[in-house]
Amino acid sequence: MVNFFQVCSAIDYYKIIDFALHRYNNIDILLNMEYLDAILVLNEGKKEVDDARLWSQYLTIYPKMTEENFISYQDFKADAYKPPEAKATKDSILLGVKDIIELTVR
Repeated sequence: MVNFFQVCSAIDYYKIIDFALHRYNNIDILLNMEYLDAILVLNEGKKEVDDARLWSQYLTIYPKMTEENFISYQDFKADAYKPPEAKATKDSILLGVKDIIELTVR
């Protein structure tokens, strides 16, 4: 059996310990799980914490909303979890790389 914290060594070890201790008072349960199961449990807990923070943020902007700028919580949440848009296209990056290679080959 692979130790859960050996697998997580690539991730920030102290953040995982801190999260586990705040979320679960006794982390022996996590330590005795198979590492994939423990990762799933921690991911689910992190998702719940993130959703609670997002709800709290929504509640702070809700009183300032009007009919013109109202956004539902579902739309607010979907927008928050939307991946950031790429600033450059793949083709423009490849053209830049090609130009750099041409400059260095001369």
